[in-house]
Amino acid sequence: MITVSNTAGIEGIGIPGTAAGEGEAKSRLLKAAILLFAKKGHEGVGIREIAGAAGQNSSLISYHFGGKEGIHQAAVSLACRQVESLVDSFPALPGEEEPDTRPRAEAALRETIRTFLHFTLPAPPPADGEGAFTLALIKLFLRELAAPVPETETLVLAAARPHANYMNHCIQAIRPDLDARSALAIGMGIYGQLLFFLTYKGVVPSFGKAGFAEASLASLADHLTDFVLRGLGPSQSAFPPEE
Repeated sequence: MITVSNTAGIEGIGIPGTAAGEGEAKSRLLKAAILLFAKKGHEGVGIREIAGAAGQNSSLISYHFGGKEGIHQAAVSLACRQVESLVDSFPALPGEEEPDTRPRAEAALRETIRTFLHFTLPAPPPADGEGAFTLALIKLFLRELAAPVPETETLVLAAARPHANYMNHCIQAIRPDLDARSALAIGMGIYGQLLFFLTYKGVVPSFGKAGFAEASLASLADHLTDFVLRGLGPSQSAFPPEE
């Protein structure tokens, strides 16, 4: 059974309470909801289970959130904010008229992949505490991205759009001859590879001797980046027109 031992990681980020005790209860309920929704999904969790994991009375879910749908929306909203904020840590992309556009875009892609892997595959994998809570936020977001409910679909798409836009611009800076649709498809393929390692990180290490130790994350990031860059190949604009 999931239990909430503390509320660190969600306090001070827009979870108001009318008093110290009420604020703590609300934080415990929300953290328990995030952990449970990430593990079981929206349909697999009831308000009694959330309240039990938080050590609170189930009536407080209605009091603070208006019921199950309200606490689910609050949980997804926090997950979306976590995912959307990751884009802020990505390198700035060069403008179209700036020199060395492709090398700088390639370096940005490499650093973005490395940042994403370090964010989602910390070493050692957290069993509890803030690392586990952060991964729960990501897993909850991915659940909603795969099968959003009407109440959260707008939130999820808004959080995913900056990632799609960033990767799209990065790919087009590397291959300016590609149209927006092709660049978007390639970018989503890159994210698909990254999310594979997140989703199946418990199984993938058994395929080889190397796991996801800190020293191997940089190597994994370089492997994925080189794979993508080889697939992209040289820009068509690099070749002179045929006579």
